[in-house]
Amino acid sequence: MFLFQSGDRRPPVFHRSETLRLRLSLRIHKIDRQIGVNDARLQPPITVAARPGCADGGNCGLQARKKEVSVTQCPESNSAERHCYGVILHHRAEWWLVEFPERDPDPIKAWALTGQLTPAMADWFRADTGNNAAKAEVPALNPDSRCWSGEFSIRPSPDAVDRFDIDAHPWGSEAGELETRLARAMIESTLFPIPPGFLSVFTGLPDDDRPVLAIRLSGYICSTFEVLTARYMPVYRPRSPWRDISGEAVGDSGSDILGWAPARDWIRPA
Repeated sequence: MFLFQSGDRRPPVFHRSETLRLRLSLRIHKIDRQIGVNDARLQPPITVAARPGCADGGNCGLQARKKEVSVTQCPESNSAERHCYGVILHHRAEWWLVEFPERDPDPIKAWALTGQLTPAMADWFRADTGNNAAKAEVPALNPDSRCWSGEFSIRPSPDAVDRFDIDAHPWGSEAGELETRLARAMIESTLFPIPPGFLSVFTGLPDDDRPVLAIRLSGYICSTFEVLTARYMPVYRPRSPWRDISGEAVGDSGSDILGWAPARDWIRPA
């Protein structure tokens, strides 16, 4: 059950602490605000304290409400080992680890993986399972899933530039739907950077119920992005806040919103 860590031959223990449950609950609440889901069967988000408003008392116009900046810094180079909590998933024919900082529901980085284990991790895995022929690959850690969350250590691959191998995986559990969608959106934003003039949903969000220009990945080969007029309406639909101009869920007609831009002069909101 994803309980493998190189360099530690003590019997691992499956861990589901109160800290993890709180962290996932907070993450689910904020994921709802960013990309949302259209599923009435899911439980409502927990209530948390609102973030500070703008200097003028919350009347920010169409300017982005900047989120608190995490003190966790992501190294831009792949020169050292990194340990983090994250979601590992197979997306667009590649394995990825999307990092989430402690006590913050927003992902901060999508790390491209080789899909391999480090030699030390592979040795530990084979010794622990008693299978000397076991493949030193990420799918072997959790054969029944293509997406799960947990603690991971990664090291730069000696064979692939800007890609990483899994070096430790102390514990893990299945990722929730909301967490998975946010991780997938971070990967898409990494593969297809937000165009100049648009703000990433991971950086800020528009004022409630004010029309903006929003972008998402296009489903057609003739373009990377598609642009639509959308409203961010967390009060009206807290679990699916991005709505098109008619009030329908954006997710019903395509992929999740990745970025947006104020366009008062073009849209001329009433």
